[in-house]
Amino acid sequence: MTEARTIDGDRWGGFFDLLSTDHKAQSAAIELVGADFGDQYETELLPFAYASHDRRDDALVIGIGSNSARFPAQPELE
Repeated sequence: MTEARTIDGDRWGGFFDLLSTDHKAQSAAIELVGADFGDQYETELLPFAYASHDRRDDALVIGIGSNSARFPAQPELE
């Protein structure tokens, strides 16, 4: 099992750059989990393209296959 860790917001840019380089083209999925809507897959098992933090909109941007999704940044990411 992977150990969760907290990444401070001022280090997100470098973290997501490294994550994107280390995992490019690996199979990935985006699963949304919420009490109000349950578990939903946004994408399933497509090649991972990139992850980045859009500072202007304070959003997390994930690219998988030819899809991209934007999520509001949270105070902490685990």
